[in-house]
Amino acid sequence: MLRDDYTEATYQCIEDGMSTGDALEKLRALLEKRGHESLYPGILRTLLRFVEVREVKDMPVVTIANESSHSTLKKEITEALKALGTEDAPNIVCDERLVGGFHVRYQDKAVDNSYKQRLLTLYRNITA
Repeated sequence: MLRDDYTEATYQCIEDGMSTGDALEKLRALLEKRGHESLYPGILRTLLRFVEVREVKDMPVVTIANESSHSTLKKEITEALKALGTEDAPNIVCDERLVGGFHVRYQDKAVDNSYKQRLLTLYRNITA
């Protein structure tokens, strides 16, 4: 789709070091030159989503059952973060659906050390 091509090209320019303002200015000029001005709002929305996804991927997220479990699992969480290639301070999220253990996500990688995952692994090993 034409809008996606413009979006990817603009995003790549920004990633390659061009200032966001310059990239958007050049995009608008190109769209006007080619008669595609109506695509500009959609391209901006998609670029915003790209940036949001990139920000989320660049920050490690640790999901735990409750606040009290963080102190008991701190060592294991630190090891999981190192295994994923980061030592940045993670964003801690409490999820009551998680019975115990933790889940760490960073970029496109994850470490699942939750009780549910352990039970599933045990079940698969027993029934295999």
